[in-house]
Amino acid sequence: MQAPRESLYSLLPAVIRQRDQNAEKALEQLLAIIDEQAVQIERDFERMYDNWFIETCDDWVVPYIGDLLGYELPPGVLASGAGSAALERVLAPRREVGNLIAQRRRKGTAVVLEALARDIANWPARAVEYYQRLVVAQHLDHLRPERAATIDLRGQSALLRADSPFDASCAIVDVRRIGSAQSRGRFNITNVGLHVYRLRRYPVTRTEAYCREDQGLHCYTFSVLGNDAPLFRLPQPAAETAQPTGLQQVPLPIGRFELEADDTLVHADPRLFGIDGSLSLSVPDWPKKGAGGHIAAAAIIPADLSRWSCAVPKGRIAVDPVLGRIMFPSRQAPGSGVIVSYGYGFAMDLGGGEYQRALPPMPAALELAVTRADDMTPSPGEFATIAQAVSDWQSRRALPADKRAAPALLVELVDSGVYRGSLHLALQPGESVWIVSASGKRPVLWLGDFRAGGADAISVRGLRGSRFTLDGVLVAGRGINISPLPSDDPQSTAPADDDLCQVLIRHSTLVPGWGLQHDCEPQRPSEPSIVLNGSRTCLRIEHSIVGAIRVMSDGAGPERARVAIEDSIVDATSVSRIAIGGPGGEGAAADLCVARSTLVGETLVHAITRADNSLFVGHVSVARRQVGCMRYCYVPQGSRTPRRHRCQPETAIAAVDEQLASDATLDRSALRADTLLRAQPSFTSTRYGTPDYLRLHARCAVEIWQGADDASEMGVYHDLFEPQRIAVLEARLADAVPAGVDASVLLET
Repeated sequence: MQAPRESLYSLLPAVIRQRDQNAEKALEQLLAIIDEQAVQIERDFERMYDNWFIETCDDWVVPYIGDLLGYELPPGVLASGAGSAALERVLAPRREVGNLIAQRRRKGTAVVLEALARDIANWPARAVEYYQRLVVAQHLDHLRPERAATIDLRGQSALLRADSPFDASCAIVDVRRIGSAQSRGRFNITNVGLHVYRLRRYPVTRTEAYCREDQGLHCYTFSVLGNDAPLFRLPQPAAETAQPTGLQQVPLPIGRFELEADDTLVHADPRLFGIDGSLSLSVPDWPKKGAGGHIAAAAIIPADLSRWSCAVPKGRIAVDPVLGRIMFPSRQAPGSGVIVSYGYGFAMDLGGGEYQRALPPMPAALELAVTRADDMTPSPGEFATIAQAVSDWQSRRALPADKRAAPALLVELVDSGVYRGSLHLALQPGESVWIVSASGKRPVLWLGDFRAGGADAISVRGLRGSRFTLDGVLVAGRGINISPLPSDDPQSTAPADDDLCQVLIRHSTLVPGWGLQHDCEPQRPSEPSIVLNGSRTCLRIEHSIVGAIRVMSDGAGPERARVAIEDSIVDATSVSRIAIGGPGGEGAAADLCVARSTLVGETLVHAITRADNSLFVGHVSVARRQVGCMRYCYVPQGSRTPRRHRCQPETAIAAVDEQLASDATLDRSALRADTLLRAQPSFTSTRYGTPDYLRLHARCAVEIWQGADDASEMGVYHDLFEPQRIAVLEARLADAVPAGVDASVLLET
């Protein structure tokens, strides 16, 4: 550890310092200024030394070190005039530049291709040389039993891996090239496939399982929302870099036969089920009173629970990892709930989840309140509910100045469990409340739908300068109601035109439709997640998933609400429903700003001040077309919008018109109709709760897949920069395989 640096003034002789202290301390002030500059110079020298090494250098230095090693970007991966710091890190990844010399020495091997996928795109991959999967005529002098032309139909585990990169069966030759854009083949002598897995595994630690009361008190789901969801394997680190990627190193859904142990007894595999495994169960007071704790793998039966018809023996628990279901014996239903830990699949850090996130800037005068989940016992100084923490803070408003509560309250949710109950906030001028998840946690705010009229929702009212923030949580059961604090309120001391300053929804999920059915269909598809009831506040939504937004306005006053959406999803659960709008299908009195987001449903607002790299999957209508601009977005035909620049499908239709101008024999109406259909965004899944939620389909039009201003995809997954990652990886493959070999990237997830 480096010793603390002495100041220049302390190095002076004592007699000079004494004379300076008796004067006006001019010398001390001068040396303080010089000392500050000397510290900056020392830090600059340290930074220059760190920039000599790829492990410690700044991000902007990585391309320069790569240039010294001959690292070049493939042509066409970056749109002209567009770029960002995040994209530069993708195009010149630190790991690839650091391993560049070592990878060049190992060219021509399948292990290098898998390492390139990890270094360039941060994707686990499996390289397959398909000449080893071809059926061969057996020779008595050179037998190859692994290249048999038959398949063992009794091997269930092997059959489940059929047509996957881990399939060990062989096939007859296919003369098509694996890199062909028209008709891709695999089983050829020169074909090499790099199968990449883009989905990530996100953990859920110690949360409540959902009881499916409609099926019985002995039936549960791992998902706290009650929907069926596949459970993902916890990837294990590779033992040796020289070994090919195995099934255990890839984040994939767990199959029923994979969960079963490979022995004569029927129970779960301890490598997958357990405290340190991919999933675990904890059932208090089960199977008898006083027992409980973590369930052992020997008590788990992998089963197919698609019909909830399994006859579970006494003292055992059936688990279906494909659907994420749990079933107890009908006469041994747990009476104290079920605590589960598992992992689900998703593409990026979006919405509420147990991933690392930096906190936004907070005020200096802040009061902290720690809150526990419903199944946890709070320690001294902690609160059992969020409402108790807020009530305690509000009760100390009128105390003397030395005991008065700070104007800002931070409620930290330190568990990944369920927090039940409603929340009603009435904020005075300058006050703010932050409900924030602890690092690496995913708390669930379950708002019980017991009373009509929104009494169970989160109600936020405030006056001038007040703020409310929701960070890192999942909200289900109800939504958020935002309104100004009325002047006749007994707690109000401000004019009637006061309102909240800002409401921030950040890294959170407000479940579209308030809840999910077992097939991920919304329970209340027409209900909004956020209601601005007469409020003209600034609503900011960042890195979040929310349902519909309703803006209720009385029309009084010239001001309008401001809605800013960045890197988020607004899902009205249907294209025909209203994603952002007013009551009764009217336009919302709001100014909208959207960046890198996906909006499912109609957008009816007063004005769109700016929209960049976004997907509007639904009709768009604005009252003022003279204000604002839309750039590199998809907007359906017939929408009423401000001026557009390089938006789809207009740009694709303009290209068709140029083609028609050069060839008069083409059918104009047929080509335009075909272009309109082709240039629509196509999604793998449109339901929240599925791993591929609103991911663009592999066969989506290139105008959407590479339609952003930096040649990335439009919509909420823009910052993954997957088109650029694939382009760079394809170029590196061509340089890493032997001459005459045709290699291609194949997307598995």
